[in-house]
Amino acid sequence: MINKDDLLNDKEFYKSFKNGEDLTSFFKQMHKRAVEHMLNAELDAHLDNEKHQKNRSRKLSKWAWN
Repeated sequence: MINKDDLLNDKEFYKSFKNGEDLTSFFKQMHKRAVEHMLNAELDAHLDNEKHQKNRSRKLSKWAWN
């Protein structure tokens, strides 16, 4: 995992940008991807919970009919 403080203090990282527009564009892309990853993780967690609830309901209904 990347250490955020190291990245913020890395002068070579900042040298990779030609101007303020490049930096702003990078931050917009990073923000967009971060939000997408967080939403996907939330959706995965929700669908996983839903899947487990359905499996549990099926097991309980099978048990009730036996």
